[in-house]
Order: sequence, then structure tokens, then C-alpha cells
Amino acid sequence: MKYFWLVILSIGLSLLAILFLDKDKRSQENFIKEEQVTYLLGEKAASLSKLSITHDARQIHITKINDIWFYESSESARTQLSEKLSKQISMLRIAKIEREFLVASETLSDYGLSSDSRKILLTFQDGDEKLEFLIGAIAPDSFGQYLYQEKRKRMIMIPTFQVENIIDMGIRAPR
Repeated sequence: MKYFWLVILSIGLSLLAILFLDKDKRSQENFIKEEQVTYLLGEKAASLSKLSITHDARQIHITKINDIWFYESSESARTQLSEKLSKQISMLRIAKIEREFLVASETLSDYGLSSDSRKILLTFQDGDEKLEFLIGAIAPDSFGQYLYQEKRKRMIMIPTFQVENIIDMGIRAPR
């Protein structure tokens, strides 16, 4: 009978050790998943200085001067963006890449892309680095929208509202 309680005690201690080790392993897995989040602008987010949008055969340039965003146009003087539109640009800093994959140019139409697709060109303060994307269709899940980076033959998906914010800036641009 005295060995019976010793066996029960050792089983209980073993179960506690397993639960403790498993909890530690799960917390490490969560930490790894959090580290793998990729943002559209990455580390360069703070140095975004110009946003160009090609929308309906019209090109809109939005430039940051002394931390204030302005519409730039050859036809008219600079126009300061509203606070709402400035916040929409700030939202680009947190645009997460939901999915990323390489694409053959023959399949671009599968993602709603063509030669006359809307375009986004992001320029950073040093001027050397630029990111250019063609705007594709909304993904079947209705949450994401395709952006194609032709230079790298890479398709990415970011939340649809982020793309809508960019398009909204192009629509609201003064004529």
C-alpha cells in the first residue's frame, strides 16, 4: 500500500512537469508567429516621402514636405491634404502583407491585372528606393486585395481597406 501512494505521487508530478513544459513550448510558438508579421513598407515606413497613384488615366502625386502631405499638380498650386487623408497615408505604415507569392506573367489576368491597371508608386526620402505596385482584384476571401510588384514578379495581398484608402486619395485629388 505504501508503494501505491508513491506511484500516484510520481504520476502526478510527471503530469505537472508535462503541463509546465507544454505551456512553455506554446508560448514560444506564439512568439515566433508574432515575429513573422511582414509589413508592406517595412523599416522604411517612416521615410515615405511621396505617393503616386495612376487612376483612370490620371496621375496623382502626393508629397510630404516638412511632415505635411500635399497634392502636387502641374496644373495647380500645392494643395494640403485633409487630416483624414493624411491619416490614411499613415495607415500604410501598418499595412500587413497577408500573403506573398511569385507569379508568372501569363497568369496576371487571374488576379485582375492588365496593362491599364491602376498603379501605386511609393518613394522614400533618400529617393533611391521605390516600390511600385499594380492594383489587382479583390481576393476571393473579400478581405485582401492583390498588389503586383512587377520588378520582383511578386504578388502580395494586403487588406482591402488599405487599397481602398489609396484609391480614395486618388479620387479626392483636386483636378
